[in-house]
Amino acid sequence: MARTIIGVNYAKAVKRWAANLTYDISQKSYFNQRFMGVGEEAEVPIQIMTDLESDAGEAITYDLLAELKMAPVEGEDILEGKEESQKFYTDIIYIDQARCGVNTGGKMTRKRTLHNLREKAKRQQSSWWGRLFDELLFIYLSGNRGVNENEQ
Repeated sequence: MARTIIGVNYAKAVKRWAANLTYDISQKSYFNQRFMGVGEEAEVPIQIMTDLESDAGEAITYDLLAELKMAPVEGEDILEGKEESQKFYTDIIYIDQARCGVNTGGKMTRKRTLHNLREKAKRQQSSWWGRLFDELLFIYLSGNRGVNENEQ
């Protein structure tokens, strides 16, 4: 008698991805908890731009408004004519992807151990992503954004 077998990598096999991994990552990143906020109006050093989460595109172009630098006008001195102009700068962020995977073996491998390999892999990945985010933020915030081959 013939049997139908749905294999591990069968195209129609149901696969579920835990949404909790993203939440776990945000809790493990030092910068994410303290210095990051969503949107242009977030008053934190690092703003998370979500423009491309629901729309297609490869880059986000946005304007930066520089802080005011003028000295205060004190007492009865006249302010008119001493105002500072607004200065805008434009920047572009290009998107790319970064991935990390854990091979937990097949169904039988997962059945042969007392450990929940998928749960442990999720924990490993959340720690890995948290460290990666912090490392990348340290690199960018310190001004080391790449390698200049011309510089000795």
